[in-house]
Amino acid sequence: MLLAASGQQGGETFFDNPLLAFSGLFAAICGTLAFLTGIAAIVKNKERAALVSVSVIIGGFVIFFLLGEFLFPH
Repeated sequence: MLLAASGQQGGETFFDNPLLAFSGLFAAICGTLAFLTGIAAIVKNKERAALVSVSVIIGGFVIFFLLGEFLFPH
């Protein structure tokens, strides 16, 4: 959000502005990995911490939106 607020703009394709593209990819990867590690902790270690549940929920939303972008591009 700071990059977009500082005046960075995208272009015709995803990688026209590499700074925005890589920060977006990094955020999507972090959200997906938060979901996967949270699920692994819940299943394997019977984790019940609230923050683990929050990371699984947020990671689930990230995966949901990523699937939406790939399945129904705009």
